[in-house]
Amino acid sequence: MTDLKLHIKVCGYRTPQRYVLLRMVWAALTQLRASYPGLQAEVEEVRDVEQILRYTPVLVSASLVVEEQLVCTGYVPDKQHVLLWLQNSVLDKIGQN
Repeated sequence: MTDLKLHIKVCGYRTPQRYVLLRMVWAALTQLRASYPGLQAEVEEVRDVEQILRYTPVLVSASLVVEEQLVCTGYVPDKQHVLLWLQNSVLDKIGQN
């Protein structure tokens, strides 16, 4: 399982919610790695308006993209929701192998 890697993007333009969402992502990843020790993650912070608009028209709040899928926009989810989205992506990847 060492080749298991998630691609995560936290999108936000001049919003402090972006930092809160980033912390939620890192906390969820830490918890998820207890079950999947070889899990790798690329967490990207997207601040460019044009890039954000590729995923969502919402600029005033942070958005979360996991594996190129918009999973959250317009609010900051709790860690359990973030963990669930990341875990579902891991399970999808395992199912593809």
